[in-house]
Amino acid sequence: MRKDEDTGRSGGRADKTAGVMAAAVIVAAAVVFLTGCGAGGDSFPADRSAIYIAKDGGLYTVLCGAYDAAKDYYSEEELTARVEEEVAAYNAEHLADAWQTEAKPAGRTDARQMEEAVSVERVRLGGGTASIVLRYSDAENLIRFTEASQDTDNHAEKLSVTMVGEGLPDVPGEDEAWTDAKRNDPVTPEQIRRRTDLHLVAVTGPVTVQAEKRILYYSGAVSLLDKYTAQVADGDAYIVFK
Repeated sequence: MRKDEDTGRSGGRADKTAGVMAAAVIVAAAVVFLTGCGAGGDSFPADRSAIYIAKDGGLYTVLCGAYDAAKDYYSEEELTARVEEEVAAYNAEHLADAWQTEAKPAGRTDARQMEEAVSVERVRLGGGTASIVLRYSDAENLIRFTEASQDTDNHAEKLSVTMVGEGLPDVPGEDEAWTDAKRNDPVTPEQIRRRTDLHLVAVTGPVTVQAEKRILYYSGAVSLLDKYTAQVADGDAYIVFK
């Protein structure tokens, strides 16, 4: 890393870097991220930032982009260390808040036993592509962390993941248009409601959502990029997947 880029947290250019992620996380590896395109499916996107939702409802963010591989001051080890530092700082703050409120886990006396709000799943840097995959304990922490870390690519205003039987009755506007993703035909909420084994994602804000399993139905500000991936524009969107 170039000496003039390691400017610390309290000022300087590193703290002013554009919102790809918190400057303390990303400046060591790829200050300027470029756009890319990735494939959907049962693996994390290789070169596209997205909120990734596993078939068990697990929540991840994938932050990725291109950098100049000809430069020799990019370091995967340093990027990993900075990501872990940022995540650890967030978790420490979250832990302190939780243990001062009723959110303290019942029957637990050791704060270290609490599930981490955010964890580092993977950091990769090589061949001109950098990617950071983080896992979240719940949607609230995904929203809070992406806002705090300036990850504008993956920051949603609202986000929830439930089963259809739990979440669909709460979707406003029962007569809102739904689309069968495979046939590109209209479908009624009643037809979807019978599929209680399906996952329902409710999201507000301009993000990309990729599901581990195929998207079956959607409603609202959604454009499908492939059978697993939806681009959400400003506004409310609902996505149903297996």
